[in-house]
Amino acid sequence: NSTYYQIYNTLINDQRLIDCAKRTGYRITYLLHPAMSAQLEDFDRNDYVELIPATGDMSYEKILTESSLMVTDYSGVQFDFAYQRKPLVYYHPDALPPHYEEGGLIYDTMGFGPICKNNDEIVSTLCEYMENGCKMLPEYVKRADNFFAFDDFNNCQRIYHAIQEMLGHADISSTQIYSHLVSKQLKDVYNKAHPRA
Repeated sequence: NSTYYQIYNTLINDQRLIDCAKRTGYRITYLLHPAMSAQLEDFDRNDYVELIPATGDMSYEKILTESSLMVTDYSGVQFDFAYQRKPLVYYHPDALPPHYEEGGLIYDTMGFGPICKNNDEIVSTLCEYMENGCKMLPEYVKRADNFFAFDDFNNCQRIYHAIQEMLGHADISSTQIYSHLVSKQLKDVYNKAHPRA
């Protein structure tokens, strides 16, 4: 019966939010934080909100790519969503203390979406987004454009070349041999340490 539980249980069962989702053709998915997944059965159920524990065969990739909008507090997956230029809404209720360190992302000026402080405010914001086709607002698109240096799907290649350069390998074959050795060592460590290996 924690404050966190009460805040999110109230949100996912808000009739105004559910009615707006129905009217605009959206469904609501509530992906529980891994630390909260054990409390899945504690949440009140309704026919319009799917509750998903962050355990088992749940796929973050599937949820992130299929979702039209994301509500988050301080989660790192916000960057994956913003990279796709999909709208985010930050829910920072006054009743919950922030659980991040100042100095990284300054949400007021660098965040990728509006910050809501209470249930009425977040429901109104979410309804506004749904009524407008869940499009990221121009000011937040601009913030995402300024934040991400690249938007060309070549990040893996850049990382690979940066590692190659750090290792001082002029020839790609040297890096490939090293990568293969590191992969084998990582697999060995994983197989020895992981309980399900």
